[in-house]
Amino acid sequence: MRIFAAIQPPLQIREAIAKYVTGLRSEFRDTPFKWESVEKLHITLKFEGNLDENRLENFLSAARSAASHSAFEVRIEKTGAFTRGRGPNILWLGIGRGRESLTRISSEIESSLTAGGKFQPSVNFNPHITIARLKPRGNYERLICKHLDTDFPELEFTASDIAVFKSELTPTGSLYTRIAAVPFCGRR
Repeated sequence: MRIFAAIQPPLQIREAIAKYVTGLRSEFRDTPFKWESVEKLHITLKFEGNLDENRLENFLSAARSAASHSAFEVRIEKTGAFTRGRGPNILWLGIGRGRESLTRISSEIESSLTAGGKFQPSVNFNPHITIARLKPRGNYERLICKHLDTDFPELEFTASDIAVFKSELTPTGSLYTRIAAVPFCGRR
C-alpha cells in the first residue's frame, strides 16, 4: 500500500487553485499533460511506497507525534516547476508563510520513521502543491513561461490537521483515499 502524509487545503482554497488551473488548461488544451483534480490538491509532508499493515501503524504513529504542534497559517504565493532530465515535468504552487512549520513537521515525521531503519529518507523537502504533471517529450516552453511569469494571487488558510492518504495507481492515474486525519493539538 502506498501512503503519504499531507496538509490538504480547505475546499474553497482548492477551488481557487482549480480556477487558475482551468485558465491554463483552456489556453494550452492541446498540450499533453495531466492536471491534478481539486480533490487531489495537497502539500505532501512524507511519501512512502508499499507499506504493510505493521509499517502503516508506524507511519500513523509518526503523524500523530508530529501533530503535537498548534495549527498554523499557510500562504500559497508563488509558481514554480521541478525539472528532471531535459526540462520541467511538474508545475507547482509554492508556500511562503508556514514553510518553516511544514518543513519542521515533515522533518519530525521523517525522523520518527527513519529511527527504526525501515523507511526511506526523503530528499530535499520543498513544500508545494502539484498542479500538473508533464508527459515526456513534449514542447512545454510557452506553458512553463506562462506559469512561471504568473503573479499568483496569495491564498491563505489554517492548517488544522495532518491527513494520511492511501494512493492507488490505476490506468487512468492515481486515486487518493483519506485513511486518517490527525488534528494538531493546539487547533484554533
